[in-house]
Amino acid sequence: MAEKKIYDYIFTGFGASTCILLREMDIKGLLKNKKSLIIDPNTKNENDKTFCFWARKTDDIYNEYQDIISNEWSKIQISDYQAKSIAPLFYFHIKSIDLYDSAKKVIKKNNIISKIDSVSKINESKITEVIVGSKKYLGYKIIDCRTINMKYLIEEKIIYQSFIGFKVKLKAKNFDSNKFNLMDFRVEQKEGTQFVYTLPYSNDTGLVELTRFADNIIERKNSELILDKYIKNHFGEYDLLKKEIGLIPMSTKKFSNINSKNIIELGTRAGNIKPSTGYGFKKMYNHSKSICNNAVEKSSITTKKKFQLYDELLLIILNKWPKYGKDIFLKLFKHSDYKLILKFLDEKTNLRDDIKIFSKLQISLFLKSLLIWCFLKTKKIIIPSLLIILTLLPSYSEKVVLLNNNQIVFMSLGLLLIGIPHGALDYYSGFFNSSKKLTISFILLYLLLMIPIFILWVLNPSLSLVFFILFSSWHFGQTDMRYWNIKSPVLTLLWGLTIFIYIFSNHIDEFEEILKLIDVSDNINITILTSISTILLAGTTFISIYKRKLTWFLLCLFLYLSYSLSLVYTFGLYFIFHHSVIGWYDIKKNLNLSHLKMYLKAVPFNLGAIFIYLIFTSIINKNTSEHISWFFVFLSCISFPHIISMNFFYTKNYK
Repeated sequence: MAEKKIYDYIFTGFGASTCILLREMDIKGLLKNKKSLIIDPNTKNENDKTFCFWARKTDDIYNEYQDIISNEWSKIQISDYQAKSIAPLFYFHIKSIDLYDSAKKVIKKNNIISKIDSVSKINESKITEVIVGSKKYLGYKIIDCRTINMKYLIEEKIIYQSFIGFKVKLKAKNFDSNKFNLMDFRVEQKEGTQFVYTLPYSNDTGLVELTRFADNIIERKNSELILDKYIKNHFGEYDLLKKEIGLIPMSTKKFSNINSKNIIELGTRAGNIKPSTGYGFKKMYNHSKSICNNAVEKSSITTKKKFQLYDELLLIILNKWPKYGKDIFLKLFKHSDYKLILKFLDEKTNLRDDIKIFSKLQISLFLKSLLIWCFLKTKKIIIPSLLIILTLLPSYSEKVVLLNNNQIVFMSLGLLLIGIPHGALDYYSGFFNSSKKLTISFILLYLLLMIPIFILWVLNPSLSLVFFILFSSWHFGQTDMRYWNIKSPVLTLLWGLTIFIYIFSNHIDEFEEILKLIDVSDNINITILTSISTILLAGTTFISIYKRKLTWFLLCLFLYLSYSLSLVYTFGLYFIFHHSVIGWYDIKKNLNLSHLKMYLKAVPFNLGAIFIYLIFTSIINKNTSEHISWFFVFLSCISFPHIISMNFFYTKNYK
């Protein structure tokens, strides 16, 4: 049920980013005489987080937040190194409860309505709908600061900053409240990068936090034992006042794909957490300034490409070689000026400063990381580029009606290595059975779905061909659109049809011969078919450029150049080395298995598919050329249950 009231602003959360924006909007008078609504599942009556940043006392951020700054330090210590001054900078601490309370004053002042509830969905439109259970709230501007789905992120295999902290009161006054320890690595690393972060609020009270940079999250029970041992060894006996836990994704990737001028994203959703450190308060502050300077219009804080590269290189090292994390940070602080490091983390250094910092680190390690980064940035275009090269190589572009001997060997190996295996794990999709096991019932149901397609080929080959093209087009398009992160059923079918129709029309003589071999009427209007295929490919090429999808554009280019290859070879290259590879990696990502384990699990189905095809070809008793033509028939039969299975898989796992 929707409220009739239309709000000027709806805030879908009441975290730090919302509080910072509310304060800024109040300063600028942007909340005056506005109807605003805040929806959050929590009352925010507890001091549940710690916010820190560094700045000069002449900076605007200090002047605007000094009313709630609870502690400050001018010296930083790393492990057992001597503490160093960062003057004129200070490291400031804000209690989350003080930030919440200051924002609540803004809420009261501007008569903002607050509701304790969870937002389940946002429907984009001119007047955007915010769905809360069975209720709908309408707003002109939605400030989206919902928590990122950590379950989804964990499946993405990225690096996390996870931590658990003890707020303690020491039995003796052993804290030095003039300094704080940013990173103390005198703890076990446990196949990650672990350190203790200590903020002394006074001589006997403070926060002692164990932080972990790794692709697996900190284990709570063991971490508490490590913290207990660390505190007793370095500060003596203590009373535990409160525990603080947290999880921050360390990634340069975009966590949301909302593209609407009516929806303004904040916090992690807006990329306001620095990937390599987890700091975000200043970025959220600067983002709020930018939004309010544009009269609450969508705005973002742009990160220079070089700093994004630096973050990504470090994250690769922490992921691939976590044992080096400790050494990198220790060398960084041992050989570089602390103020320069903080300037670097603020992304304000010039190239000369950067070289000075990196020269103190393990250059070979960062070069290895750079090579992996280059591969990760180009891996999506490697296969399309190789497909294009194959169209230009004389040894592989010899056009024959079906396949020459070299191509038969090449395609057979491709089918055995990736073509058949990518569909051999359909029982893991969950469509055929919830247990995701290879059972007799699965095999029988799979065969049962193949039989009517074969019968249809026998009774009406023309209708079967149309049906095969339609359901295969959907499947090919669905796989590619998911790969390019495009949610459009129209483009899904359009692209799939483009692949099939262009390949067929671009090899019309071979297509007609294959149709004769499988008894399909070849009464085709070549002019109309060619015109349709040309329009389709030109249209999808334009869309690929408009959506800035280089992989898609390269595949269009491959189709343009495929006239030099045979029909079967062109289709086989696309099916095996593009479509099947993507499908294989989609399943691998979902199952979280190695390639070897996936191949071993696929062996029974692979052997079964080969056995069925041998029986199939022996029954129809055709010659070699006709075998290749009738391979389309076999492919359509075995593809039908596979496509049903993968449609279920994509719908369930990639909403």
